[in-house]
Amino acid sequence: IGVWYGKGPGLDRTTDAIRHANMYGANPHGGMLLLVGDDPASTSSTVPAVSERSLAALGIPVLFPRNAREIVTMTMHAVALSRAS
Repeated sequence: IGVWYGKGPGLDRTTDAIRHANMYGANPHGGMLLLVGDDPASTSSTVPAVSERSLAALGIPVLFPRNAREIVTMTMHAVALSRAS
């Protein structure tokens, strides 16, 4: 499975490639997992970024973990979801 990590501006720059990958799919044993770090107050980014609408426009489900345990659990679910779709 491919894993991509970026902030809002990075998501903005890669939407074309992500849209095509999501549209045409991956190998049945593969998939794509996106980890997006938002910065709505622009404290560590050049521009403020909230990614929910961009991900929805790409047809990508969004999970919101609240703590470290949920990060692990939701990552496992995200990998399974990516492989099943």
